[in-house]
Amino acid sequence: MCKRRKTSIQILFAIGMGTLSVLLASMASVSTSSRAFAQDNSLANLVDLVVRKGYKDISMGQLCDRFSMRSENPKCAAIQMSWEEGGLRPLFNTYKTPNGTVRVIIVNHDATRAQAYLTNLNGKLEAAATGVKVPPPHIWNFTKVTLTSAIRAAFEKEVAYWKSIEKEVADVPDRKD
Repeated sequence: MCKRRKTSIQILFAIGMGTLSVLLASMASVSTSSRAFAQDNSLANLVDLVVRKGYKDISMGQLCDRFSMRSENPKCAAIQMSWEEGGLRPLFNTYKTPNGTVRVIIVNHDATRAQAYLTNLNGKLEAAATGVKVPPPHIWNFTKVTLTSAIRAAFEKEVAYWKSIEKEVADVPDRKD
């Protein structure tokens, strides 16, 4: 009986070690995926497409003040590409500061709520805001929010969304100035 028990413990230990190995391999895969995403977070291609195809001189409204952009962008204007996706309205906005830094503001909204993210060309999240549409005159009221893990995850989803439709954006005719 003792030998049988020892065998059972050895089997359970082996199963446990196998599970641990699978778990560790999974964690390594997730860690590698996260690093790959972080390394491939560049928005350069999308910025180039939006500059060629987007609407010019779109006012960033309250986001300008919430993200403290007015000093580097006095007109508070950007080039914007808007998309429609099942009742949501994703917006990709970009502008270049006088010193050449490229800024990106990604906004996603429905009829009443919005999320906005300020990032750089490398896709590093710098600030975020949430907005609600105020009844007449139907303007957006934005509030800057703390960068939590949930906000960062939502931002990563927005970046992934824009990267997933990059080919469709490329197929949009260039703007004729």
